[in-house]
Formats: sequence, structure tokens, C-alpha cells
Amino acid sequence: LFCGHNRGTFIIKGKEFRQISDVTGGFAVKKFTSDGEEYLLQSTYSMLVVYKKIAGAWSYFKKVKGFIEPSRFLEIDHNNTVWLGHAVKGIYKLRLSEDLDTLASLSKYGKKDGFPSDFNIRVFKIEDRIVFTTGSILYTYDDLEHKIIPYDILNRQLNGFENATIISNIGE
Repeated sequence: LFCGHNRGTFIIKGKEFRQISDVTGGFAVKKFTSDGEEYLLQSTYSMLVVYKKIAGAWSYFKKVKGFIEPSRFLEIDHNNTVWLGHAVKGIYKLRLSEDLDTLASLSKYGKKDGFPSDFNIRVFKIEDRIVFTTGSILYTYDDLEHKIIPYDILNRQLNGFENATIISNIGE
């Protein structure tokens, strides 16, 4: 169990409570693979942090340089593209460098890209597809056109619940 806290990030295992990072305000933690190795990426109050499994235990690996924004909502898609939801600045789409040290690319999406506003856009994943909630309808990213579009199929199926703001994955 990972615990993001004002004093850093901790792992809770049984009765053990071990600090693995002193970066304040840990939010979401998502697993990804790079060069055949498993890592974790964490969004925090101020930056992105990477963890690596060392001797069977998750340990702090590095801070990602070039991104200094609080981002509560984090998802990583099938291409290892990182999606972050910022409370007032919209959505960030970024790629990490091969050494996971810095940003290789950064794009920002908001009202100018089809969302109703830049505020409170949250990012989730449904069956490996990135989904954005806005409080009115759901959106997704069109990989072919490289743009944000309403997720029409899902909005129709939700029949009144398309204004959801939080999506929780409960497995099968």
C-alpha cells in the first residue's frame, strides 16, 4: 500500500511503515514499463517522481526534470504517454526521456481544444483507453487525429451518468 502524504511517500506493508520519498504531497501512483523494467510514476504537489524495484522493494529512483506542476490525476496509456489532470490548467500530455530523467515532449489541452473549460478536467483509464471527465460529458483522445473528442459511444451508454467526475477501476 502506497501512502502519499505532506511529508513524502510511504509504503505500508503489514505493520511496517517505510518512507521511500521525501517529495511532499504524493497523489497518484501508476506502473509502467521501460526497456523491459517495471517502474512507478507518481504525481505530487509539485513534480513527477519515478520509483524502481530494487532488491524486490519499491525505492525512490529519480525526480523528472522539466515538469513542476501539481497534478492529482495521472494515467499512462499503452504507448507510455503520461496524461495529467491539473486543477485549473487543463490536461498535460507528456513523454519521458529514455533515461526517465526529463521530458521528451509536452502538450497541453484545455478549452481551446474542445473541453468546456480548463478547470477540473480529470483523467482516467477505461479498458486501456484514456478518458477525461469534466462534469458534463466524457471525452477521449483521438490517436489518429491527435485531438480531444467527446467519447460519444460511452456518453450514450451512460444515459444520464455522463456527467460523472470520478471513475474507479474495480477490475472485471
